[in-house]
Amino acid sequence: MRLKDNICPRCGEKGYGLFVKWVLNAAKTRYEPYYYFAHRVKDEYGYAKLKWCYIKLAKVKEILKETSKEATNEAINEGNEDDK
Repeated sequence: MRLKDNICPRCGEKGYGLFVKWVLNAAKTRYEPYYYFAHRVKDEYGYAKLKWCYIKLAKVKEILKETSKEATNEAINEGNEDDK
């Protein structure tokens, strides 16, 4: 999933996508989604490493609602421009 301007919803840094990994829950009865966001950071020697921010499911649902609303509004606006 692409986020607007590739900004992490947790820490606000630039990074890469919103990735999902399916992990077995604690009771080992079903798989649940585990969302994370990647950042490039330099270590003490100047080499780039990946830092991961783990995103809560509630935050992911909020992001999905926002992006679907934006897409709907864009489609409506494009339709209104075609009518003119």
